[in-house]
Amino acid sequence: MVARYGGAFSAPSMASAAGDGYGLRIVDRNENGGRLQYYRFATDAIQWDPAVNVLLPDGYHTSGRRYPVLYLLHGGNADFRTFHLQDDIINLTDGAPLWDEARVSADNPVQRIGSYHNKRIFLAAGTSPDPVNWFDTVNETQVLAGQREFRAALGQAGIPHEWREVPGGHYFRHELFVQDLAGMLGRLRRAG
Repeated sequence: MVARYGGAFSAPSMASAAGDGYGLRIVDRNENGGRLQYYRFATDAIQWDPAVNVLLPDGYHTSGRRYPVLYLLHGGNADFRTFHLQDDIINLTDGAPLWDEARVSADNPVQRIGSYHNKRIFLAAGTSPDPVNWFDTVNETQVLAGQREFRAALGQAGIPHEWREVPGGHYFRHELFVQDLAGMLGRLRRAG
């Protein structure tokens, strides 16, 4: 996960309701008044309807504050519901400081190393995938190799980062997620 703070993105957008745009049409939603909102989209770009959960800060719709986005992308063999159903993201962030900025990079990180200055970087990969599970072996072997390459490039550029190589294969590690989330929230400034 990558969190962005300070710098050029210091003016996030004002809070507003979700709507269609950028080639996405909302086809299902649950805006139940709580912090966790659900949306499913239709798009001509792919043959299925992706979905997301959106966790909002307390008072999001009434505060008049600007809020950035923190994208938490699951890993392993999970889906968009993992942070809610298995990892209790609502309670993990309850009462946490609101951040000024957060953003995830989407391009090849090794080709854009310089863009990682002033970002918090936390990497985790398994070192011993299950040899009987083909997905685990193929996937985590590449994840580990890619992260080692990325770490080397970060080190050569003098960019601080945290990393963990832990026994096991490709699955979401709740204990590492909690460390990562605590680190992100600890470094980001309050919304204002």
